[in-house]
Amino acid sequence: MSDLHNDVKLKAFEAERTQLVYEETCRNLKECQLENEKSQKKFEVQCIIHVKIYGPELKVVLKWKDICIESITKGVGIDV
Repeated sequence: MSDLHNDVKLKAFEAERTQLVYEETCRNLKECQLENEKSQKKFEVQCIIHVKIYGPELKVVLKWKDICIESITKGVGIDV
C-alpha cells in the first residue's frame, strides 16, 4: 500500500513539474514572438530608410548598367 502511495506522490510531482515546464515554455515562446515582431518591424524600418537613402543612387547605377549593356550589344565601347 505504501508503494502505491509513493507512486501516486511521484506521479503527482511529475505532473506538477511538467505543468510548470509547460507554462515556462509558453512564456518563453510569447517573449520570443514579441522579440521577433520587434525585430521584424525594426528591419522593415531599416529597409525603408535604406531605400530612401540609396534608392536614387541605385537608380543611377541601374541606368548606367542598362546603358553599358545596350552599348555592348550595339558594339559601342564605353570608357569607365
